[in-house]
Amino acid sequence: MRRNSNAPPHTTTDDGIAPSSVVVAETQFKSIGCGRDAGALSERKGTIMKRYFLHASLLGALFISACSHQPNTLLTVAAADGDDATVRKLIAERIDVNAQDKNGLTPLVWAARGGHAQVIAALIDGGADPNARDCAVNNWTPLVHALHKNQNEAARLLVERGADVNAAGGDGCSESQSEGGMTPLMQAAAYDNTEMVKYLLDKGANPYGTHGASNALSSVVAAALDPDRSAPNACPTETVKALLGKAPDLIIQGDLWEKAGLFFARHHGCTEMIELLERHGSVLASNQGGSRLGSHSVKVSPGCWTQESSSSDSGRHEFKCGQTQVVINQENLSVNGQTYGALKAGDMVEVNDGKVLINAKEAPVTRVVASN
Repeated sequence: MRRNSNAPPHTTTDDGIAPSSVVVAETQFKSIGCGRDAGALSERKGTIMKRYFLHASLLGALFISACSHQPNTLLTVAAADGDDATVRKLIAERIDVNAQDKNGLTPLVWAARGGHAQVIAALIDGGADPNARDCAVNNWTPLVHALHKNQNEAARLLVERGADVNAAGGDGCSESQSEGGMTPLMQAAAYDNTEMVKYLLDKGANPYGTHGASNALSSVVAAALDPDRSAPNACPTETVKALLGKAPDLIIQGDLWEKAGLFFARHHGCTEMIELLERHGSVLASNQGGSRLGSHSVKVSPGCWTQESSSSDSGRHEFKCGQTQVVINQENLSVNGQTYGALKAGDMVEVNDGKVLINAKEAPVTRVVASN
């Protein structure tokens, strides 16, 4: 930035920024240890490097890494700090409120992540686009960023001021503006933020929105393994209830993280949540160790990591879940070499810790066969 030292107090620099704003910005940059203070810090580190080269190099790398993810424009610094007065001053000087910093983040994104409601209001009043995606890694909208940081008040304000509750992440930095990333509802669900899940649903969020093979319901289950969650060991039962209350036919899609999340939930006492999912038929058989064999639902509990199924035109259906093998041949059921008689159309089969149940009742062995 070039400062015109001869400029009158109320004119602008050669870059179109008022000198008063430059002074404010210098103070802001010093407060985060980057920008104009970096030179002084480098001098201090230079002395250290002469004595302890390795240690100083590591510290320098950490410093650069930290600064590279800091806001680095006048307006993004002020927005991230929640400095409402400076934000309004810069807007009055006609600074571009939608300009991204070197991280690809807009001032509104920084304000949303920090939960600075007054700054959010000022930016939108000044023309900030509440649905402009970032050009960083995820291409999220400010609403998704706020939910990612559990900034509920900021998220509500964004919705009230025009944020699209169904705007998914996507390629927001090209002419195509394609979508396909995580939706705001999926983000709230992934963080077990029941309050915001209910709010977003009330505001018209689509519970069936997807990102790849995942939806909001599968997001909350898969997030049981996410160490970034505020309570990674808690059972997200209330969030699951909120989602199924709005969309009782939601189904968990079934990728590796979701299978692992279900496995985790089953073995950490989330009984109420698992039973709720099963009552709604929300857990695909492939997630809990099961499949559809002809007209029959087959489930193996507590589940498995590897599974495969096959069917033939002759009426033979086979399902393998770990060490458990289920065969329905001409409606005759056998499990691991033991037969359990003929099934009726639509009968549900479950193998639970070695016990075979048909329609939730334990089935007797009729005979043992050498192989299937």
